[in-house]
Amino acid sequence: MSEHWLLLDIGNTHTVAGVFQADGAHVAERRFRTDPHCTADEYRVLLRQLFQDPLGSSVWALADRVILSTVVPALERVVVQACGTCPASPSAPH
Repeated sequence: MSEHWLLLDIGNTHTVAGVFQADGAHVAERRFRTDPHCTADEYRVLLRQLFQDPLGSSVWALADRVILSTVVPALERVVVQACGTCPASPSAPH
């Protein structure tokens, strides 16, 4: 099975999230409102729900890596924590 990456581009008003195969093939993409007050648990659940239909499974079961770009410093730690159990995440338990 091909490696999959979850890419997150967090802007001041909207976040674009996409799942791609490691070779660059587009799998799915979602756009949603950026909320600097969301918790890690809320972002984790939101991303799982948004990608459930197009992927047919949990984004967290599929994503091998997460790449994060943000202009909202307050969300960096929150989103890293939300993605923390992704298999290749630096904060995942080893």
